Amino acid sequence: GGDFEWTTIPKIVLSIGFLAWLIWYLSRGRKVVLPFTDRILPNVDLRPLAALAFCFGCASIAGVMGLSAAYGAFIAGLIVGNSTLRHPITETVVPIQSILMMVFFLSIGLLLDMAYIWDNLGRVLLLFFLVSVFKTVINVGFLRALGQPWDRAFLAGVMLAQIGEFSFLLSVVGVSSGVLNADDSRLVVSVTVMSLALSPLWVVTARRIQAIAHEGVSSGGELVRLVYAPETEILSETLDTARSRTMRQLRKGALLLRRGRLRRARRKKAQALAAAPPKDAVPVADDGQSKLAPKAPTKPKPKQKAK
Repeated sequence: GGDFEWTTIPKIVLSIGFLAWLIWYLSRGRKVVLPFTDRILPNVDLRPLAALAFCFGCASIAGVMGLSAAYGAFIAGLIVGNSTLRHPITETVVPIQSILMMVFFLSIGLLLDMAYIWDNLGRVLLLFFLVSVFKTVINVGFLRALGQPWDRAFLAGVMLAQIGEFSFLLSVVGVSSGVLNADDSRLVVSVTVMSLALSPLWVVTARRIQAIAHEGVSSGGELVRLVYAPETEILSETLDTARSRTMRQLRKGALLLRRGRLRRARRKKAQALAAAPPKDAVPVADDGQSKLAPKAPTKPKPKQKAK
């Protein structure tokens, strides 16, 4: 972006350096003793309040220093997670964590632009595929270099290939610092959401590919058929059931339609017979118009007596 300020580079370098030093210090196995631990630990009600106060305090300090408030909250989490209050505070902040998790994904849903994804679907899918494959290859290579067996390195590399929720925070920080523009931020959010949504399918596919690797698959079609055989079978059974039910309903509908036509034909025929004149009526002239009148009954001739 054009709004990037070069004066932020020293702040970024210092924040990265402090984070690296903190991770190194905490990884030595020492537990941090926070202030007022002896008063917070016995009181269950003070534990979540103390955790929130420490989180907001670190976030405020980071904001005053010109850094991201999320960076300060992350630092607070690292410190509390490696302190003597880790387990007591973790037990008490689980309900708060669930609420904040819902709020977080609500905000992600608000940031997601479906029109942008549809207009740039090819670009989003290509970037998602490249990022997933690249991260998978890098993860598998590192795990293999660390001495992990191939099957474990492959599955772990695939599971770690998804783009994490931390990318949302990075996109927001990038926009606020001028590194990314609005279009780049929408692209990052779209790819990250797609990665989170498709990661279960990615992992299941990798597990099944590993399971059938020894069967000697020779074509892509056979590979797809073997990998997604359970889903294909379920889909085939569902289509067969839907087809049979549809044909049954169509036959029932055709039978009802034929019965309806027959009833209408009978009704029309009965109406026509009721409106037709009697068969023994003869035309009678009346004011120049011919009308039908019933024939006069004829008297039978008297029989002649025999002489």
